[in-house]
Amino acid sequence: MRVFIGSSNESSEALAWVEKSIEIAGHQPLRWDKKELFPPGEYTFSRLMEISKTVDAAIFIFSEDDHVWYRKESSSQPRDNVLIEYGLFAGRLGTRKAIVCVDGKPKTSTDLAGIINLDISKENRRKARKEIKNWLQSLDDTIDEDENKNEFTWPDVEKGVDKIIGEMEKDGYKPDLVIGIGRSGGIVGGLIAGYLKAKPFRGFNWNYKNIKKDGKKERIHIHDKTIEIEKEQQKILLVEGATTTGQTPKKALAFFKEKFPDKEFRFAVLVRQKSSEASIDYCAYKVLGIKILPWHVDSWPTFLTHDID
Repeated sequence: MRVFIGSSNESSEALAWVEKSIEIAGHQPLRWDKKELFPPGEYTFSRLMEISKTVDAAIFIFSEDDHVWYRKESSSQPRDNVLIEYGLFAGRLGTRKAIVCVDGKPKTSTDLAGIINLDISKENRRKARKEIKNWLQSLDDTIDEDENKNEFTWPDVEKGVDKIIGEMEKDGYKPDLVIGIGRSGGIVGGLIAGYLKAKPFRGFNWNYKNIKKDGKKERIHIHDKTIEIEKEQQKILLVEGATTTGQTPKKALAFFKEKFPDKEFRFAVLVRQKSSEASIDYCAYKVLGIKILPWHVDSWPTFLTHDID
């Protein structure tokens, strides 16, 4: 699992300790201060929202960062931005998958009472490391039942599209236009548009070409740069069938945001491999590996071999 770690600058020592604890437990830590996470020119909060969609869990370190006075009493509390970021990730992942590690005795809001709270003060770290490992193991034990699924049929597609529609309805999200990225995105996106009572739909050609550059193989993305979106179409849902590495969703989203900066874009995918680093809003299946989708076959059950991502 990919586990995001948030903290203040002053908590760098505790941050490194939590990072190590996650690695020892056999998972992948993602520190908030990793340089490439926040490219120049991007809004921090918007970027954090995207990151929250690419991780499986999160840990926030609450330390005695700021000295405050309240009703004539002095106390220390966590940095405000750490509190806000915890709320963002907890809202996205759920309070079971976003927890707090307390270093010292910072004062926190009574609204946070009852959340998973681990004491990682130096005198308690041997016990805390076991607690972090147990917490991560408990999440592993409840991973999506579909994670080992790697072959998908048309009934799976129908079930998945229905699940995506349900997630959108829960969010109250109603796109003005659905755009299918590539062949698989055109199939899934067309079904989603149909389920949404024939919402406007557009296919967007997206292919790859392998070239040699400086003696090295490189894959370039080829797509239609002339696409236009109507002025009244403000909420756009981009759709792909399956993603393994996350490169197509990342590049497609970057293209559309640059070309149409005044539009709101969200991304849906039928099947997402857990190793994908793409920022996905709606996903039907989250799996360990992808072998075949129904449109990759000549005649069922004879399979053809294709690149999926």
